[in-house]
Amino acid sequence: MRRGPSEAGRLAAPVVAGLDWIHGRLHWWLGLLLAAYLASGVRIVGPDEVALVLRFGALAGNTPAEQVHGPGLLIALPKPMDEVVRVPVARIFELEMRELHWDRGEGGYRSPSRPSIDPESEGYLLTGDNNLLHATVVARYQISDPVAWALYQPDHERLLRNAVIAALVRSAGEMPVDAVLAEGRKKLLDTTQARAQERLDAVGAGIQLVAVELTDLSPPTQVREEFSAVQSAFIQSETQLKAAKEYRERTLPAARAERDAMTRRAEGEANALLAQARGDAASFEGLVTEAKGNRSVVMERLYRERIESTLDDAAKVRFIPPPVGREYTDFRVTLSGPR
Repeated sequence: MRRGPSEAGRLAAPVVAGLDWIHGRLHWWLGLLLAAYLASGVRIVGPDEVALVLRFGALAGNTPAEQVHGPGLLIALPKPMDEVVRVPVARIFELEMRELHWDRGEGGYRSPSRPSIDPESEGYLLTGDNNLLHATVVARYQISDPVAWALYQPDHERLLRNAVIAALVRSAGEMPVDAVLAEGRKKLLDTTQARAQERLDAVGAGIQLVAVELTDLSPPTQVREEFSAVQSAFIQSETQLKAAKEYRERTLPAARAERDAMTRRAEGEANALLAQARGDAASFEGLVTEAKGNRSVVMERLYRERIESTLDDAAKVRFIPPPVGREYTDFRVTLSGPR
């Protein structure tokens, strides 16, 4: 006698059928999973970045060209064999440093109320002439060596802070306070950037400084009014000096022209007087020579010439008659007809 299937067999039949179906198609699922796993190593490197491939923890590639992958498609092995590290080399980073300012930014803005600064809690700069200043610095930089940046320097901000602050403290200590606050600020920043860059290059930081700026540079609040008075006096003196130079530039050409004109007039008058003096001297010498030959004739002629010139110059000639009972002696006037 044939017996039918048991109740347990009827319940297990669908499960067995499903397992048979999965077993028949399992190789397709494995293939898809393997393809997805291999495709997980494909990366798209952005236009502003480069990528490094770490294969089993070591940098892949023997040369810099093989180690640094530019923008575009990057095919690497999936994890955990390869790890792709992206480095944004085209981005300009910005780091603010308040270590040299009385308000270091801890707990927000505050106003100092002490009569003097506290060097243990407040940062400051010391200039070459022993004056104190507070400064806030902003450094803008780019990644110049992605390998050094990503693998060899774990704390980039601390390294950059130390380099910039050390360079700024040294540079300010070589300059007087008036130069730091006025015309020497650009020199201070240029020197600071050059020295900080030199220090970063020496340790292989992979950082290129783009700019170093001072967002705040001021004397301590306790003596700020005195500094302002000095600055105002300095600006006033510079303004007056500039006005004096402008006045000199306006008046000097006119004075030189007037001087040249007066010199030319004086030379002309001198030449005329010299010529007249030479003519008079020549006439006198001729008269002396003539007088040596006939003194009385010369004396008579000179006498007549002087009387005639005097009468010609007079607007009116009047003759006074002699006193009654007297006669003129040793005096004779000869009158000529009208001219």
